Amino acid sequence: MKNNKIILMLGAVALFFSGAGWAAETTTFPGSVCKVADPTKAGQVLTHHSGAINNSTTLSVVVTCPLSRDFTSDVNGGNVVVKGVRSSSATVPFSCTFISRDNNGNSLASNTVQSSLVGTVTLSLNVFTSGVNGYYTVACTVPQKSTLIGLTLNE
Repeated sequence: MKNNKIILMLGAVALFFSGAGWAAETTTFPGSVCKVADPTKAGQVLTHHSGAINNSTTLSVVVTCPLSRDFTSDVNGGNVVVKGVRSSSATVPFSCTFISRDNNGNSLASNTVQSSLVGTVTLSLNVFTSGVNGYYTVACTVPQKSTLIGLTLNE
């Protein structure tokens, strides 16, 4: 009986330290963390609890979103899901680029996805490389009268 308990405990420890013992980390960021890339267009975007809203009736705007990483020693990349709403008056796609950067800001990998759907837009982007102590950024083109609601990072 004593040997069975030891074997069971060793099995639990092995599971804990194996990949199956660790759950993927998921972090959600509101769209309000995103900032306008071009300061001359700062008045065009409203940021509050609903996200980053492009208030222009004629121009799209690029916003950049910094994403902090909890596992900075992981070099296997990650996935980000961007949620937004594309207006029926939009003339350009809702598009985002997910960029993995090293700790000096150099780009290691990137992926771009876009959608021309009207209404709720969900973009899923992957990068398969990340740097030790690196970080991620997402740059999105938000069409006129459209909103970037939020981003979910999976590592």
